[in-house]
Formats: sequence, structure tokens, C-alpha cells
Amino acid sequence: MTTRTLLLPLALLACAASPSLAGEILYADGRTAIASEPRQDSEGRWSAEFEGRRVRLDPGLVVAVIDDAGTVADLIPPLGDEPLTPEAVAVLATLREPKNDTWQAGFAPIADHPTRAMLDDLVELSGHKDKHLRLRAVQAMALLATRESVTTAARTVLAEAHKGTRADAASVLFSVREIFTRSDAVQTVPEAMSNDDKTTRVIFALLGYAEGDEAVLEVLRKDGVGSRDHHIREEAALALAERGDATGLKVLTGMLARKQIPGLEELSDETRTRMLIEEHVHVCEVLGKLADKAALPALRKAVKSEHSAVSLAAVAAIAAIESAPEQEEE
Repeated sequence: MTTRTLLLPLALLACAASPSLAGEILYADGRTAIASEPRQDSEGRWSAEFEGRRVRLDPGLVVAVIDDAGTVADLIPPLGDEPLTPEAVAVLATLREPKNDTWQAGFAPIADHPTRAMLDDLVELSGHKDKHLRLRAVQAMALLATRESVTTAARTVLAEAHKGTRADAASVLFSVREIFTRSDAVQTVPEAMSNDDKTTRVIFALLGYAEGDEAVLEVLRKDGVGSRDHHIREEAALALAERGDATGLKVLTGMLARKQIPGLEELSDETRTRMLIEEHVHVCEVLGKLADKAALPALRKAVKSEHSAVSLAAVAAIAAIESAPEQEEE
């Protein structure tokens, strides 16, 4: 995997809002946040308060706002039918410049108003003889952040002939995983389970595990938990546990025992500590749902954590496991 942040456990960020005014913000990459007073103005634009500051919720970057009554507002933008503007033509031309490493900065403004004409241009680019430009086409499709563009990106990934490029392009889909699962892109998961590239198989399995069949779970067990990449191992173990499969139990208890998350050395101590706490709380919650008594020793150690949130999550997980009915041996 190329981007650690795409594989981090989902983080639930706290805020001081009253529950009656709080809303859950769901981002395209799977992160969630709690914000106060999410609302839509007269022009249809959404915003919410984070730590006392009102922030715009950009459609595509944010895929949904869920209020305290459970009502879901869908923010995934549609593709417009407008023709390409001169500005868009110029920006799309820069994507065809192999040495242009700053293309995303120029592409972002036009991606805020995605159109079918833009997607058609990117489909054409995805057939370029230069594999780097084919990868760029998939990245740009993801940045459009529509159901149609993400579905096209997923199909383009599976059609990619070069294995390394295919794996890199597949990893891009993590940035829009929530749009993936809310679009026809999820229909590509069964086909991907027989792909001849292991990384591609695992990524699509992780994207589609929630509703995946036995073939998806088997890919996670064999190629996911067995991966040499610890990011993939951890994501696969978490996904399997969410489906009640304990294949990755040792991976999860190992995550719970570690003192820091690898690969975050460039971040501040405060941020690394916060992310470690979030990860440990999430692992405790998953182990509680899994209800496997083999997790109890690790959870009892976690009860002694210096972080109260982890300690409380471990106590809750232990209680859930100890109260779970005994499973009959086959």
C-alpha cells in the first residue's frame, strides 16, 4: 500500500455538542466525525461546526450527514451534463503531461463541479500507452467523487494490464471507499476475487467485505491476513472480525499491545497518541463483537492502559465476551 492514512481504522472525533444538535459526518475515505449543528443553507450547501468553527462540508469529500434521528443526507454529487469549459479543457490537457507532478492542484477546482464530459476525457486517458498516465486517469476519476466516476475507476483498475499499475490504481479506491460501496462499483468485487494480482484481490475484498460472499472472506483470510504488509494484515483482520471470523485474532491482539502505530513518525506526539488511542478503542470494540475467549488475555492487559478510553473499551469488550453464549464445537 502506498498511503498509510487510507488504511487507518475509522476515527470517531469527539466534540462538545449537545446530542440533540450533533450529527455524524461520513467522509469518502471512511473516516467519521461528530460535529455540532450540521445544516444546509438556502442554496443547498452544507456546513457544520467543529470545535466552535463552522466548516463547509464539500460534496464528494463528505458523502453523508446523519442527524441524531438517523436521517441520512446524501452528499455524493451527480455528474453534470455541461460541455467542457475552456478552463476544464486546459486543465485536462495538463494531465497528459508526464512530468507534471502538480496536476492535482489544478484539477481540484474543476473536480468540484464534475461532469460527464470530464469523465469521458479521463476514460480516453486511461487507454494511454504510458502506464503512469493510465494511473493518473484513475486517480482523477476518484477525485471527481461521483458514483459514476468511482464505478468507472473500479472497472478501469480491473482492465489494467500491468500488474504493478493495477495494484497502485486499486489502492486509489480506498480514498473513495464509501462512494464505492454506495455505487455500482461494488458489483465489481466478485470479478476481482479471481484477479491474478494478489494486492488487487485484497483491496477489492476489503472494499466489499461487508456484503461479500465466502470467496471475499477467503481472499481476506489467505491473501489479507497472510500478507507481508502489516497495513493489509491489520485491515483484513479487522474486516474478518467484523464478519465474526477470528482468523486474524493474533493480528488484532498484536495491534492492541503495541505502543505506537508504525509509519507515523512525521506526526506530532499528540497526534500519534490520539491515533493510537482511537485504534486501540476500535480493536477492543471489534474483539468484543467477535466474542472469542482467546482475546481475553490481551484485553485484560488493555484494561491497565494509561488511557481511560482504552481501559473502558477493554472492560466493555471483556464483559461482552464473558456474557456471550458458549459456541458449540463442530
